[in-house]
Amino acid sequence: MIRGVAEAYAGIIDDPLFGPAICFGLGGVLVEILQDTTTEMAPLSHADALDMIRRIKAAAILDGARGRERADIDALADLLVALGQFAVASSGRFRALDLNPIMVGSSGVTAVDIAIEPIERLQNMSNAAE
Repeated sequence: MIRGVAEAYAGIIDDPLFGPAICFGLGGVLVEILQDTTTEMAPLSHADALDMIRRIKAAAILDGARGRERADIDALADLLVALGQFAVASSGRFRALDLNPIMVGSSGVTAVDIAIEPIERLQNMSNAAE
């Protein structure tokens, strides 16, 4: 089992009209319960990624709120930048990609699970509905 200071979520939504965007929030079940996420178009600079992290309402948890250990926010920002680069390079190859959870430690991050929604799945669902 991998442990961390907090769980985060990051994902890609590849819109056919606007292109790829990066989503971020706290992870695990919190992404669904809190619905506290932020989205930016890819690619991201390190400053963009840090801004995304600080924009969520729960950012204080990553900063070490109430005596908690502080998460490695720079490593998390690096992951978001790399995810943005991957999103641009892979645009058109899938509809969405989710990394959840991402275990954010006091030194480094580890993506524990990945889910990919292929484009074909959406096309097949459209054909089945007709």
